[in-house]
Amino acid sequence: MFRNLLFFGIFIFFHFSSFSQSISGNITTAKVVLHEKSELTIHGQTNINQFTCTLNDFRGSDTINFTSNIKNDITYFDNALLTIPVLNFDCGQKMITSDFRELLNEPSYPEIKIDFLKIHPRKEDLGKGSSNQKNPDGYFEVELEVAGVKKKKSVEILKEERIANERFFLGEVELDIKDFGLIAPEKMMGLIKVKDKISITFQLSFYNLPE
Repeated sequence: MFRNLLFFGIFIFFHFSSFSQSISGNITTAKVVLHEKSELTIHGQTNINQFTCTLNDFRGSDTINFTSNIKNDITYFDNALLTIPVLNFDCGQKMITSDFRELLNEPSYPEIKIDFLKIHPRKEDLGKGSSNQKNPDGYFEVELEVAGVKKKKSVEILKEERIANERFFLGEVELDIKDFGLIAPEKMMGLIKVKDKISITFQLSFYNLPE
């Protein structure tokens, strides 16, 4: 069901850990499977409280073969597109979930798309808008499409753990919804307003398969 979600973890895996793989020059291929316990969460705020919308149903994920190309310590990817149905997010309450779908104009743009471009190792300055005080292990560049608008962003890799054949990664990216032409909904005659800044965190756990 969520086959494309496997891409979200594979990129980091190639650059920061070793696993079953075959190499031809700078071209690397591998097979991985994403665990059901992985999560992707969007965090937002209104002027009176906070809310979270989570994608945590990874049942039905299957194996994927992936290829990367490493040049000058930077890993490049081709055709690495992650497609996320907006309807698969759960915000905990029906009203908030409905508002979230309204914010993203779900009827016209039913999917969020993330095209992964490349991974960089740790860097002192990730540029404007980066929270590099968190000392990220690296970051990857993506082209994010929301409501039909595409923007390039840097996603920070904050944590990596490995236990036997399994790998875990934690990452985060902060966004301004106005960059995507989105208008935050107002409720109760304007008394409740959604703030423009949101953050997306991912917690990914996956394991490799032998060739």
